[in-house]
Amino acid sequence: MKSFETTVDLEIKRLLQQNNYPCIAALQSYQRKDYWLKCYENFGGYQERPDLREDLLNNLAEFEKSKSPYFTFWAVFDDVNNLDEDQFELNMWRELSALSPASNHSRNYCLCIGGRVFFVAGLHPASSRLSRRFPWPALVFNTFEQFETVQANPMVELYSDLWESNQYAGNVRGMNIAPKQILRTI
Repeated sequence: MKSFETTVDLEIKRLLQQNNYPCIAALQSYQRKDYWLKCYENFGGYQERPDLREDLLNNLAEFEKSKSPYFTFWAVFDDVNNLDEDQFELNMWRELSALSPASNHSRNYCLCIGGRVFFVAGLHPASSRLSRRFPWPALVFNTFEQFETVQANPMVELYSDLWESNQYAGNVRGMNIAPKQILRTI
């Protein structure tokens, strides 16, 4: 898996070095090496993810120690398949539901683990947004408090009036599907 992680790390660098990459916090995280990268299998599988949940909790502990406003956790799945945006979004919600089951998947849904609320950016090969196009399915986690601390992020300014959960998948197709609608099909 180490060889795969090395390849993924190089692809993260390539992604973030695009001209005019819009997420300043992501650039800072990578340049400062304030990120963790872990690789997993079977994106969207119906299994529990205790390893991912444990890694996120460990990431929170490291975030607390570092005090970095840019600390980021990358969960990359080694699946090489042709997911379209709808299938990616469905699989993403399966993963997030396995991490933090919630009884109220609504406009106000947010991912909460270890007492912290997370913002999640979903990336995949077929993303309609270039800044979210990545060779493998990936979920990038930041604590919500980081976005409150880092005010100079054009992505937050651009989408701050939309509900947070719709930003997770990063679609440009209107972002009008509530998590509740997606989770009904799971």
